[in-house]
Amino acid sequence: MHAMRVVISGWIAVFLAWAPMRADAAFWIGLVSDDTTHRLLRFDRFSTQQSPLTSVLQGDATLLGDPLHGAYEPTEDVFYVPGFNRRTVLAFSASASGNTAPVRVLLTNMQTYASVPVADHDELAVYGSSFGFATYPLRADGQVAPLRVVAWGGPTELTWSMDPVHITASDEIAGINDDAGPEARSKIVFHARTAQSNATPTRVFRDPRIDGAVSMAWDDETGLLHVLSLVPGSPTYEGVIDVFAVTPGDITPVRRIAGPTTGLVGLHHASAKIAVDRWDGRLVVAIGPSIATMGLTVKSFDLDAQGDVPPRQNLEIALAPFEYSGALFSVPTTSLFRGGFDP
Repeated sequence: MHAMRVVISGWIAVFLAWAPMRADAAFWIGLVSDDTTHRLLRFDRFSTQQSPLTSVLQGDATLLGDPLHGAYEPTEDVFYVPGFNRRTVLAFSASASGNTAPVRVLLTNMQTYASVPVADHDELAVYGSSFGFATYPLRADGQVAPLRVVAWGGPTELTWSMDPVHITASDEIAGINDDAGPEARSKIVFHARTAQSNATPTRVFRDPRIDGAVSMAWDDETGLLHVLSLVPGSPTYEGVIDVFAVTPGDITPVRRIAGPTTGLVGLHHASAKIAVDRWDGRLVVAIGPSIATMGLTVKSFDLDAQGDVPPRQNLEIALAPFEYSGALFSVPTTSLFRGGFDP
């Protein structure tokens, strides 16, 4: 309900109306370039084709390098972005924009491509190329020794773990990995958060629906895992979204978003991402670019969408030559209703 009060000043009655605060989310897309120019683009639910971006994080002070993944941590109100070739993990204020320096820089001995903050245990799991993952103190700054290390390959079944997440209910960390062999089907590998060395997974999820999985997004509040997959053999690189309910003892399918109306085409293994916006109730997918297009396509769907449904938001963002998409993640913002009403 909107609040209103009247202020009497002389003969003039001034009506002051304000709207209640609401929680929204902005999304950041990481862009990786063949040169040294790397940046994060920000958009929100108000973004339009005419004005798609609300902010850009870019410049020497940011220390950005190959932002392939991002993750928000609410207790400190920061987000983490790895720097692959710089072997770093950067922590930025949630309100960062422009040429803003990170609040912390974790220096590692691996080419970092993803990180998972686990605030309840004051830990940060960091993934590295041909490395597995190492666990650090959540607010580690500078050169800090890891608390634990889980090895790459062999009994751990870790390859390149895409979009790793923490499952609070079971205290597991999970990510998309590939099976060995010519077909290299995707699987989701779960490890105990406290795992180390050559620990075997707590479970491995294989399902024909995720054979071509390229990205996943976890909603810890609902216990739902959203998996974006490439349809094997599709000439248009068609994509589908499968939603699974994950409990400590089971993983079951809930619904699927698929069909020509969705516009989920043009997916390529390394250039398509999915993220959850629990604050505004939507799924966001970023696609591209590919050899055929120099642009980035962003589509959003209702969180409970299923079947062959159109996106509720569709953006086309022009990119520079040899610029490719990496991270896609959401960060909550608090804003007034525009004009006192929610559009």
